[in-house]
Amino acid sequence: MPDSLKAPQRFSSVSQPYTVKRRPSPLGRRAVWQARLVMLVMINLAQLWILAATVEAALAQHYHQLLPLIIASAVCWLIALTIFFWWKPISRRPPGRNSDQSGT
Repeated sequence: MPDSLKAPQRFSSVSQPYTVKRRPSPLGRRAVWQARLVMLVMINLAQLWILAATVEAALAQHYHQLLPLIIASAVCWLIALTIFFWWKPISRRPPGRNSDQSGT
């Protein structure tokens, strides 16, 4: 059969735009993310307990207990903020090295 009578190919196996293969993250990096999540959940539970104690103290009119509870809640909030923004797994490449440099 001549080439002019064949149906044109719509999809080529050569060009596949927007396909990105993701490498599975190493176990160490996954463990760091899981530890961050567990720590954030524990801090949230502590903050819920502090909130319950604060409401109970306020309803019982024990106002002298409110300041330490508010400070404890603020400390938990700051720790959670640092865990969320700064405690991240380190990158695989050492800092200061470019990927396009040769090994010479």
